[in-house]
Amino acid sequence: MLLIIISMSLFLSGFKGQEVRQKGFGDKWPFTVESGRVECRGYKEIILVAKGKAYALNGTASGSKKYNDLFEIWKKNPKIPGTRIHIGDMINIGLKLCK
Repeated sequence: MLLIIISMSLFLSGFKGQEVRQKGFGDKWPFTVESGRVECRGYKEIILVAKGKAYALNGTASGSKKYNDLFEIWKKNPKIPGTRIHIGDMINIGLKLCK
């Protein structure tokens, strides 16, 4: 059943993607949602799809003005006030999907 759901998700989105979950990242998880799907769209537009919304993860996606602002779900860094948890790992996952 899970395989069918994953296959349908890929079919419906039409984009290369990888599921990501908080459990796999521990304290390095940069979002306020528990899971999502990192995708590569257009020309290296790296996004996170979570709870039915697409969020820009890199400058290319943000500049396209097609996606929601990541700040809606980007977790604050409790160790360094005024900063957010690093999202570089998520961007790297997306860039690998673009190849």
